[in-house]
Amino acid sequence: MFNNKKERTIFKCKVERLMLIKKIMFYLILINLTISTSSYAQWKKAKGIYGGFVNTIAAEENDIYVGIEYGGIYYSSDGGVKWEDKNEGLPKQGIFKIVIHGKALIAATIEKGIFISTNKGNNWNKISLDLPNYKKLYALEILFNKIYIGTDSGLFCSADNGKTWRKLLSDRIEVIKATSDRLLAITGSGLFYSNEEGKNWKELMIDNEHIEGFGCDIAAEGKSIFAIKNKNIYYLKNYDSKWIKLPNPWLDEDIPFKLYVFDNELYAAGIVGNSAVYLQNGNKWQNLNKGKRFDSDVNVLVKTGKRLLIGSTGSIFISTDGGNIFNKLYVNFEYKSISHIFQSGKYILANSSFSDSDIYYSSDMGSTWNKTKPIPENEKCNLIIETINKNDSIFYASNNRKLFNSTDQGNTWNEIYHESSDTMNIWIADMTANCILLARHHSDLGSDIYFTLSTDGGNSWKNLDFKMKYNDYNFASLINEKIVIASRGKELYITDNKYENWHLTYSECGALNSRFKKNGDFVYYFNIWGALYYSKINNFDADTLHTYFINSPDLLSIGICTVKNGTLFCINSQYKKLRKLLYTSDKINWGEILLEGLPENCTVESIEVNEKYILLATDNGIWIRPLNEIFNSFNSK
Repeated sequence: MFNNKKERTIFKCKVERLMLIKKIMFYLILINLTISTSSYAQWKKAKGIYGGFVNTIAAEENDIYVGIEYGGIYYSSDGGVKWEDKNEGLPKQGIFKIVIHGKALIAATIEKGIFISTNKGNNWNKISLDLPNYKKLYALEILFNKIYIGTDSGLFCSADNGKTWRKLLSDRIEVIKATSDRLLAITGSGLFYSNEEGKNWKELMIDNEHIEGFGCDIAAEGKSIFAIKNKNIYYLKNYDSKWIKLPNPWLDEDIPFKLYVFDNELYAAGIVGNSAVYLQNGNKWQNLNKGKRFDSDVNVLVKTGKRLLIGSTGSIFISTDGGNIFNKLYVNFEYKSISHIFQSGKYILANSSFSDSDIYYSSDMGSTWNKTKPIPENEKCNLIIETINKNDSIFYASNNRKLFNSTDQGNTWNEIYHESSDTMNIWIADMTANCILLARHHSDLGSDIYFTLSTDGGNSWKNLDFKMKYNDYNFASLINEKIVIASRGKELYITDNKYENWHLTYSECGALNSRFKKNGDFVYYFNIWGALYYSKINNFDADTLHTYFINSPDLLSIGICTVKNGTLFCINSQYKKLRKLLYTSDKINWGEILLEGLPENCTVESIEVNEKYILLATDNGIWIRPLNEIFNSFNSK
């Protein structure tokens, strides 16, 4: 077979090499299967962050049902003292409306249809919506003892609890209401009314103008109709009368609001933070809750018996004296929106969205959380950022005009900066172990942005000789004891070590998209198209900016990233809608972790990785995943 010994030796080497390649391939496949299997494990929600966007309330005597954005349904049988979730059979999607229909409960989601329960929410069954061209649901009401739904393809009615449906109107239906003998619907083109059978529709107009568009709303009781158009309130006594204009309770304030009418009394409730609720009293408006505004959005107002209930962002308020005083109910809804999360010394810090801006900290790597006390005067926190001294774990928080710190886990807050100008707003641009960089600008979006720096933890401050138009500003970072300010284009402005002289250079990767992520000797960033880059920190100067492209699997989808122990973690999420988590240690080869277990349409706002967990801050709380499910020895990397 072989002509000589040399040919035999060559053949033997080829066989051994082939066997070695097969062995290596076997182990690679085994490792890949191990990682892939672990990647399908479920993410779990961290404990201790309570709240949620209360979309809807249905109440009858002491029974109260609330629907939460992305959170399902909670139930109280004692008027709001104790709560339990009632989600068996419901999808992991937000509930925007709950109605009581005889002995049944009906709950509506935006994209997953409607569900019915006949045992006080202990379990739910889906109602079939085999409707032409139906995709989204916008309204649900029980009127004339029937179910009415407004969808993107029309108005539908069911007289048999959803077994069959009849189409009444073709158009996108946004609002459904009724007087004692007429059905009302706001469509994409105006306000229309008909009998309960949905025949012979006619349009109601105000001063020959359609009642439609952003901010329009109606309330109805008896034969009366109240409507909002162009931020004005109008009253129609009956269908044969003329509209009467009523005063706006917010006067000159640009406040969006909704109308409610109970027992012939008209209420107006603001639907943005720092909102108020008014009751019409004759030709004037009475500011309820002793004139005090609520600290979050008023999403829904309900009256049952002598009680008024308000559903807000993270809370429920109840009044038993006609609205003179509202008391906040303690509820353990675990569906709070979290906008930032990051390591701060031995703690993990997080804060909620701007609607209530609560601050949380965790001392066990992110598994359980505690809420700090609010910053002084209950002012809303705009941003929290990592500690200056990682050994002392100092917390920092800012509102529009003040900066605070806390050395006792948020139990007390100390003011360390106060913007002197009444028209100037501030936020924390970046922090390092020694420096705090503040950005300052007037409320006018066309104004300039200025920068103020402290190099001693906030004891003293220096205004920098640099400004940029607000519309041109992108972000600012502290890198290698220098300040780097990026415009919305390719321009990068970099100081010297004394923060006095500025040099202009240009980003080789095009317009950047977010603040730099620093880890070890490298800084990471991505451009507006989602392409990832990195640079050595010691080369980050005015003369040379080395940028290296990272070949990620889906360049147009990278939007959120962090770095830990040299491993880069990125959310592959176009418009931040969840898909999967990508990671790489060599900037070439990528692994992926599926985000199984999170609610549908959940949005990731921030990501943090520590020695124990991967943590995702979302609009549905904080979700965690043990690192050892993916990496057996992450700390040794």
